[in-house]
Amino acid sequence: MGKVGQKVFSDLLSLRDDSTLDFRPRSRPCDDEGIASRNMYLVKHGVVGDFLYDSRRRGWPAFRGTGSGDRVGASLPAPSTSNLVVEVGGIRLAEM
Repeated sequence: MGKVGQKVFSDLLSLRDDSTLDFRPRSRPCDDEGIASRNMYLVKHGVVGDFLYDSRRRGWPAFRGTGSGDRVGASLPAPSTSNLVVEVGGIRLAEM
């Protein structure tokens, strides 16, 4: 909280939630609130991006959610990831 746009992690870390990837189990054209799916950076080169929200939790009446509202059964939508992607960095897994 309060760190959006600030560098908090290593430049080597980029993490995104992408519900637009073809042929992935959690991909979808829109979330359970009808908001279009998108590729959203949570962290890009160490800089904090946005957080996952649904329309209720964002807190601004004029703001629509981030396309991250997910419903289980008859519950209300809640923020949830779709396809978390850790982007390839410059260090191999074995070296870590």
